[in-house]
Amino acid sequence: MGTEEEADIVERVSKMLWITLGPIVFTLGCVGNVIILLVLRKGHITATVTNVYVTLIATFDLITLLFGMVNEWLKVLYHVTSFNTLLSMLSSHTGRDLEPE
Repeated sequence: MGTEEEADIVERVSKMLWITLGPIVFTLGCVGNVIILLVLRKGHITATVTNVYVTLIATFDLITLLFGMVNEWLKVLYHVTSFNTLLSMLSSHTGRDLEPE
């Protein structure tokens, strides 16, 4: 088995993992962080340093999931490397110019 074949196998396995596990990790992460934020927002829990810290961690974890993971997912599945590439792909499918001015 050559190096090129091994690289192809690794790429296919990586893509398959992103297709199957990516949405699961994304969904569980978003739901879990939203639940944490809702629970800590309740009035009966005092604003301790720990609660502020956990709230910040959950908030930034949500931001990372929304922007970082979705960006990586687009790179792996659709070979999109930038927002402009995504816009040009969408405009070619819709027939409309979506490029920002």
